[in-house]
Amino acid sequence: MNKYIQLTFMFVAFCTLGLMAQPEGTTITNEQNMNTNEREYSPAFYEDGIIYVSTKVVSRQYRKLDMVIKEPTMSLYYSKKGDDGTLQQGNLLSKDLTTKFHEGPVSFDTNSNTLYFTRNNFTKGVRRSGSDGITKLKIYSSTKTGEGWSQEVELPFNNNEYGTAHPALSADGNTMIFSSNRPGGEGGMDLYVVSKSGGSWGEPQNLGPEVNTPKNEVFPTLHSNGILFYSSDGFGGETKKDLDIYYALGEGASWSAPVRMEGPFLSTRDDFGVMMAEDRMSGYFSTNRGGGRGRDDVYRFDMPIPFLEDVNCNVSFNVFDKATGQRIDDAIITYVADGVEEEMGTYAKDLDCANYTFKINRPGYGTGTAMFSPDENNGEPINVYLERELTTVNLDGTVFGGTSTTLAGAEVIITELTSGETKTISTGASGKFTFPLNCGGRYKITASKSGYTTATQEVSTSSSDCANKSKYNTVLTLAPVFTGDRLTITKGTILELPNIYYDYNKANIRADAAQDLDLVANLMTTYPDIEIELMAHTDSRGSDTYNEDLSQMRAERAMRYLEAKGISAGRMIATGYGERMLRNGCSDGTECSEEEHQRNRRTEVKITNMSDNYEVRYMDNPPRVIDRKY
Repeated sequence: MNKYIQLTFMFVAFCTLGLMAQPEGTTITNEQNMNTNEREYSPAFYEDGIIYVSTKVVSRQYRKLDMVIKEPTMSLYYSKKGDDGTLQQGNLLSKDLTTKFHEGPVSFDTNSNTLYFTRNNFTKGVRRSGSDGITKLKIYSSTKTGEGWSQEVELPFNNNEYGTAHPALSADGNTMIFSSNRPGGEGGMDLYVVSKSGGSWGEPQNLGPEVNTPKNEVFPTLHSNGILFYSSDGFGGETKKDLDIYYALGEGASWSAPVRMEGPFLSTRDDFGVMMAEDRMSGYFSTNRGGGRGRDDVYRFDMPIPFLEDVNCNVSFNVFDKATGQRIDDAIITYVADGVEEEMGTYAKDLDCANYTFKINRPGYGTGTAMFSPDENNGEPINVYLERELTTVNLDGTVFGGTSTTLAGAEVIITELTSGETKTISTGASGKFTFPLNCGGRYKITASKSGYTTATQEVSTSSSDCANKSKYNTVLTLAPVFTGDRLTITKGTILELPNIYYDYNKANIRADAAQDLDLVANLMTTYPDIEIELMAHTDSRGSDTYNEDLSQMRAERAMRYLEAKGISAGRMIATGYGERMLRNGCSDGTECSEEEHQRNRRTEVKITNMSDNYEVRYMDNPPRVIDRKY
């Protein structure tokens, strides 16, 4: 009896693990007419309803208590849909398949009317144990014969020494994925695949470390379009105990990295036994989350769009100069889809999984081509090497705003002075641009951006230069100007700068503050009669004394930054105001977001002395970076 108790505990341990999944907008509904205060779980489509597992007592004939979990043994039930589409009260599937031992998750082959199911090692009235005295789990098959079921048949890859459970059949019935703790796996219960040929099952293959972990992978199901669903407790670290649902794409023993399903399928408890309808918009799963009727309940789910409606392949490129090996970051990549040439726009994009031919163009280089096949590229970037055209030489330029800050999105106009032909390009995120110049030409390069002055340079590309140079380098510096909404500043005016913010509990100058402090330096350089007070402020958290000291440090840091930019210390005063001048209602005891607190952590500039009135651009923007309090 004790040995049998160990067996049933092992079965329940793997039957109450979990799953999780869904696109946004998915709803779930407890099948209350079918669920009881016992366990109902692992639904499988059958006829006009589902087969499921339950601890509901069948009859005195089959009543047996599992002394470890203090619950009745589990049997297979069938629930038919009612007129309103909900599952009705379930009845025993068949006495032909019911024993005093546990019957577990099933998979039905509609091609042969064959049911594959999990059961303790019990056949023809005889229970068998392994050498350790524990009765393991096995997979059996039985064929529908009129109103009944044939004598169960044990599958050939079972073994008395280890567990084999949770069958999941492919649509054609020739492939099965199941869970087993047989030797040679990754650890715990692993997923295996086995194929049938000529009516006989072959040797199982482990799905490998991409799918399996040192812990447990259980409750697989296979959708007809090749999606593998299963549960695992092995992707959340050593302390994780509940199962999450994952899906993977592939076939045979080769599968993509699993993705955890989120949304209403994901709870803090066990969610498992997912079965998805053919249209991938509805189905059932089981869970022991709170709010149900019993220890495990079956839920229906409905999705607004088919699950994985857009199953895409990620196509990415690396483009290089063939002669130098240097990366080319601004090539134009096109492909043909549905007879229309499309531009990728970036070097990486999700496309429908299909075969493509790509063209890679970059001014000054010959056209490159590349092929993509979902079966051959395996998600790896495609390397393309372009050959430079010998009639051009590259102009590599950088546009600065002020003396040290590069300008992204600046407009650069290249004018060929002989013909008057112009080309317009924009700087990238690093403020850089590249353009091929014809050999033997004269060019005017003009850079501009709103809020800055315009800069111009001339470049001449003689034939000898083309022969000796691989590229020309140029730097264009634009000075900030005050445009847009203007404010006339006088003595006493306070300028609220948009980006001088501080991280919580710190006084250092952040990277997003440096640009605005540079503008202050530019303003004071342009108008040498201006004198200022740097007014630093904190949020309301912390004591008054601490905030006063912290804000004083912040003001002095800003002042030292301006001194380093050449502004005389005699023209500046640094004052810390602590939390005395909050910009919003986030005072002591008020619950505020981190964004609201950060708007109080700032430095302002007060004009304390000047000989004339000036106009400057006025801004009051939110911070670009939000520091989260730990």
